Amino acid sequence: MLRWISSNTVYEFEGEHESRLDSQRRVRSGNLESIEEGLGSEQFDSDDDLEMEIIQAMIKKGKEKFEEKDFGGAEKLFRNCLARTSSTGSLESLHRVPGSKSEIMHLLLETYLASEKWNEAQSLLLEKIALASGNKSGESGGVLGEMLILVDVLLNKSSHAEALLYGRRALKGYRKLGSKGTTGVEKSLRALVRVCRTDGNLEDEEEAYAAMLSEFLQKRPPIEAVVPARAGFGNRESRQEPWAIIFR
Repeated sequence: MLRWISSNTVYEFEGEHESRLDSQRRVRSGNLESIEEGLGSEQFDSDDDLEMEIIQAMIKKGKEKFEEKDFGGAEKLFRNCLARTSSTGSLESLHRVPGSKSEIMHLLLETYLASEKWNEAQSLLLEKIALASGNKSGESGGVLGEMLILVDVLLNKSSHAEALLYGRRALKGYRKLGSKGTTGVEKSLRALVRVCRTDGNLEDEEEAYAAMLSEFLQKRPPIEAVVPARAGFGNRESRQEPWAIIFR
């Protein structure tokens, strides 16, 4: 009997000891996983912060290059920024990029226009229009403005048929905006007149759009005087570059 009690007591002690060891192992394992997760999160945040600083520095340097009319240098920097924002989805989703992808695309477009790289400008504009059109919450006026820029780019490529197509799309889009699209309607009509005049074989179309423009201007309410924009990066009209889109 004593031998049985002693043997049973040993087994119970060993079982309790093993149970305590298992509990300690689980605690240590859990703590280790928590530590690893914490380190991973810190590393992720650190990488994001570093990437943001890199992009911000390149945007600033790109703007400086643009102002110095070093369009090749500016283009290289902006393209690098665009590639980084496109490949780093976490930055985009968290809206942590100092200058969104849309803004970087705008800066790159300005550079293409200034250096008269019409093919690259057309490709980028088509991408911007596609992105903006897919964003239902975005302002349609922005998409239409991109179309009018595209009209000017296509004219420089002598692609009159495509320019006429996008000019008409912009006109119809601005008309749907009602009073908010008044200025856009005028710009669209002027663009269409210019396309027809440049083509040389669309005299009837030019006459039709010119008549529409004349009637529109007669019915349009007077517009208050606009304060001239401050000169600087991104302001085409203030620089009066040869590629500037000026509707007169």
